[in-house]
Amino acid sequence: AVSWREFLIRDSLTPEQYIASKYDLVLFDNRDLNLEEMQFFNPLAQASPSQSWYKKIYTDYTVGRKGLLGPFYLIQSYDDILLYSLEEQSAIDDKITAFEYRRLYFALKSFYKNPVKMRIQNIDNTYSKLIFQGHLPNREYYLLLLISWPDQTAFNKTEFVIKNKFLPFVSEVISNLGVEIIGG
Repeated sequence: AVSWREFLIRDSLTPEQYIASKYDLVLFDNRDLNLEEMQFFNPLAQASPSQSWYKKIYTDYTVGRKGLLGPFYLIQSYDDILLYSLEEQSAIDDKITAFEYRRLYFALKSFYKNPVKMRIQNIDNTYSKLIFQGHLPNREYYLLLLISWPDQTAFNKTEFVIKNKFLPFVSEVISNLGVEIIGG
């Protein structure tokens, strides 16, 4: 049998381990960036990741961006000095590895004890509805398209109808991103 990690070509890092690998001090340097023209990801915000961008830095580990399309920088505060690393963004296309940066946003929110949430609503004895607080990385999104279907419209990327027998499997995959599962 093939494990879900092998199927998704996904490592086994927990959100904390993923953060540690992305924010390794040797990858960072002290740059002269104009912070006035940047927005910063706030993992403490109660909003979805796409709505969690502010003009102020709220945490020691974050992501900064100059405009909606970047460039993007990993940012960490170390001894009261801001250190930066240019973040290579995955392509915004239909490849299975696209939108991988969403994993970082999910991991940061989990790291700061404010995880993205997936709510499970029972429809009947056979089906349930999954409701996500944000869009998934493509690997997990395509997996859901294989074993469930978008609710209401084919373009819905945050609500899916799924057979109940797949809930344990999906819950394991989604929780590996640092997502908190509610219900079920």
